[in-house]
Amino acid sequence: MSLSEPRKSCNAAIPPSVIETYHRLRAGVRRQVTWKLLSERIEIWPDREHLMYLSAVLLELPLLRLWKDKKLYCMPCERCGGVVFGNEVVGMCEHCQRAVELRINPLVLGLLSDETAGLRGEHNLLVADEVWEKLFGLGQGTGNDEAISEKWLRERERIVRYQRFTWVLLWVRGWDGGRLVVVDVLDVNGTEL
Repeated sequence: MSLSEPRKSCNAAIPPSVIETYHRLRAGVRRQVTWKLLSERIEIWPDREHLMYLSAVLLELPLLRLWKDKKLYCMPCERCGGVVFGNEVVGMCEHCQRAVELRINPLVLGLLSDETAGLRGEHNLLVADEVWEKLFGLGQGTGNDEAISEKWLRERERIVRYQRFTWVLLWVRGWDGGRLVVVDVLDVNGTEL
């Protein structure tokens, strides 16, 4: 699978086993990569788990646009499969009138780019809750979500957009054909935010 092939999806809940794999693999050597090298590794060894550190800039951050469109959170309905969007952590499915627990829309990460390529949030990309909390103070029911306003979102965009971070990426084999998970984010020097 090539990372250049778009696959739109919601930010599914990441199983604890994925985070456990991250903690197990991070004890070893930190492999600093580029998008090009990451894509090549996954194409050559799609059945392996890959933990890599990518220094990339967040070039597009459509927080305010998604909020205005009432699409800051999303999740497919388990009953009918329709995608539910909203600006709160619980939304109502229009098709079957069922309450759905929503997760942050991966499109929040508009475009991550390094010197070789870029990746949009619409790709086969999942983001751990800890990453959302570190970058924006947004979480899955962390209690911080009540303070969201246009001013708050503009400030977050101003702080985070065009900043270079070290993105900790884990390729998880066999999960829906393989998934790229952002398991952590560090400042450009590789230290905790």
